[in-house]
Amino acid sequence: MQISPFRWFTRLLSLFPFLTHAAEAPKLGWNTPKIVSQYAAHSQLQEEWQLEVLGAYHVFQPRESIIEFGSGNGAAAFRMAALTRLKGGHVRGYDISPDMVAYAERHYPSHENANLAFFPLDNPTFSHTGIENADLIASFCVFHLVEQPDVILKNMFAALRSGGKIIISYPIRQPGPFKNAYEETVAQFDLKKPTPKTFNVSDPHVMRLLLTKAGFIPDIVQHVEPLNIFPTHQAFLDWCLGTLPANWRIPENLQEAACLYFIQRFLVHTGQDKLDKNQPLRFPGHRLDVVAIKR
Repeated sequence: MQISPFRWFTRLLSLFPFLTHAAEAPKLGWNTPKIVSQYAAHSQLQEEWQLEVLGAYHVFQPRESIIEFGSGNGAAAFRMAALTRLKGGHVRGYDISPDMVAYAERHYPSHENANLAFFPLDNPTFSHTGIENADLIASFCVFHLVEQPDVILKNMFAALRSGGKIIISYPIRQPGPFKNAYEETVAQFDLKKPTPKTFNVSDPHVMRLLLTKAGFIPDIVQHVEPLNIFPTHQAFLDWCLGTLPANWRIPENLQEAACLYFIQRFLVHTGQDKLDKNQPLRFPGHRLDVVAIKR
């Protein structure tokens, strides 16, 4: 039976509220231009960790094939490519956010960096990439967010050559003022807490077990407490705006207010009365550093 043009038109109108709602629905996660630009401009803390971890756990070798899982804005992959360029090595960065990949390609283009390339991941478990015989897979500030670390580790194992290794570093539990301020922010803005994960990768014993089950020989699995240093309160607020909205999945219309509320509560819990944007801020961080070998 044919449907008249008028009935087609009325049916289309009936869908209009749904289409409007979908268009206006707040974007969450890393795949928004606003988050990408904020993160890229204010991710100095993550970049400091990357340099520290690479310097501590890796010596670049000739003709290395290096993969970064969760390459973000491309800064860490670019540094690794620069360090291995004269040795004939090459680096490939993979990220689940197409916007992040596009940003990395714009700022670190292949015509200027012949040994560097970026690719989008269509699967957060690092599967179906076609990678094999990599010498090193690195991942910074990602594993605390993943849902299936066991599957990712198995796929990393399959992508490495015999004797290859992984270097993974990520923030773990944030006790005291940070946790208290987070709980208060979640309650104040009625934010949804993340679904409890199957594996507590903040626990070194759990991470060692996952590595062993994936086939790795754990070399280093250690809790490190770096000192987080921000030159001003404003710098800390900028970092919060570039990192927390995606990690905590804060809707775009609440991001600035939620981050400002968080830092104000954080300062109260650290014994500071108010936000003074020109004052420096120091507090201990907590991360897990992981090095494992494929035999």
